[in-house]
Amino acid sequence: PMISNSQGTPYAMVLLPERNDVAMPGGFDVPRQTARGLMEGLGLPVCDPFARFAEAEDAAALYLAGDSVHLSAVGHALLRDGIAECMADGHIPPPRRRP
Repeated sequence: PMISNSQGTPYAMVLLPERNDVAMPGGFDVPRQTARGLMEGLGLPVCDPFARFAEAEDAAALYLAGDSVHLSAVGHALLRDGIAECMADGHIPPPRRRP
């Protein structure tokens, strides 16, 4: 797990799925894949909940109307579940108790 030197706090990078990438998997994934590769190359822990979003029945319902990046309540719940999954499988280090 990556630890912040200033606070001793574990952290991970969470990639937020963009609507066009979710609607057309593989058609708009260069930015996400590039960011993921850069972070992994630096040894930063990465959580990418893309698969959860791509499996959703209604991609449009995951985002605010007319928006491609801001999540709706449904999208936020899916993101929450994706982050919880990353925490459970170790992609996000567990929080540490503060002294």
